Amino acid sequence: MRKIRVKRLGVVAFTLVLSGVVSPANALDWNNCQASTMTFYEWPGGGNIDSGISVSMLKETKVFSASALSSDCRALIEPLRGIVKREVAHEGFFTYQLIGGSIEQSSTCHVVVMVNGKPWIEGDSEYVQGSPNAQNFRPALSSSDRTNLKELLRLGSNTFEATPSCGNSLASGHTLTGTLTVVQESAGIIAGVSINDGAEWTNSRDVNLTFSYDGLIAQVAVSNDGGFAPSKTQVVNYVSNSRTWTLRASSDERLPKVVYVRYRLYGAANDGSLGPWVSATLTDDIILDTVKPSVSTISFSSSALVDDGFRTVTNRVINLKITAHDNKSGVAKLQVSSGKSATGAVTTSFSKKKSISVPKNWSTVYVRVRDGAGNWSTWKKAARK
Repeated sequence: MRKIRVKRLGVVAFTLVLSGVVSPANALDWNNCQASTMTFYEWPGGGNIDSGISVSMLKETKVFSASALSSDCRALIEPLRGIVKREVAHEGFFTYQLIGGSIEQSSTCHVVVMVNGKPWIEGDSEYVQGSPNAQNFRPALSSSDRTNLKELLRLGSNTFEATPSCGNSLASGHTLTGTLTVVQESAGIIAGVSINDGAEWTNSRDVNLTFSYDGLIAQVAVSNDGGFAPSKTQVVNYVSNSRTWTLRASSDERLPKVVYVRYRLYGAANDGSLGPWVSATLTDDIILDTVKPSVSTISFSSSALVDDGFRTVTNRVINLKITAHDNKSGVAKLQVSSGKSATGAVTTSFSKKKSISVPKNWSTVYVRVRDGAGNWSTWKKAARK
């Protein structure tokens, strides 16, 4: 086995793969032992899972000879077992390998590979003489193969199945299964967390968090408490670079709501085990504003021929002067309608003592305003005298 360090798309990848013919360091006898292995690394990324990262490919090994359970055979097979952990890369490589001292050149395997129960690739193996001998199926993936793989993969757990037909070999018909977990690439390369894409205000305790880190995240701890009290904290396995979160409830909404995050990485052994928690605590805050603004006054003034900036007005119009109030995020938008509905309404930004023109035939108007957090006031009615 060899360890490959790959750097792709601005992230560092560590890959443990079976390369070529297995050559165990020990001198145990392969003649009475056969095994098959399946490895996959450097998945193409992009496609239906944008900028994806795949980790935790289980390189499962199965043994197909009568002496498979002998101590010598177990010692030969055990080094082939392991977890492949890696990050995103441009190219993908898949390998199915039938190995053993009794493998012959004539024992060509036709291998069919399924991903999540659907066909992906198939083809014939090539014979490699060595100690042990091997039949290797490692196709050069075409652009079509990579595109198909992107469409078959999904965030979370994915199942690879390789079924060989190898003539009289004991491996024929025995499906080898591996599990690949695909997670989404970090939202950025600078460690951090963002609430609602950096918004200053929100009108709901339910928000969206976005995670960012320069490296491969294994777990995320999210809390409403800076000390990560268990009752205020959730620890989740990292799959997606965002998740929903509920802000702390409190009677005083004048202060920002803070979310605290810590990241846990994979272990240095590169075997899929968990590593240490990163010591830094990352935070973001947002102000919760659930109070509706209010329309204070609506007054009518003289009419004139004008273009109100929203539509060309060919008839005389009514000028309205509107005042409104909000005690936290401020009044941001104004909506004026001829009925108690947003349909057909005139919508514009709000400024102090806002003036707006509406068609003259609107003898009755309805006005409402929206604050910076997204709360709409109730409709306020005014009739022209």
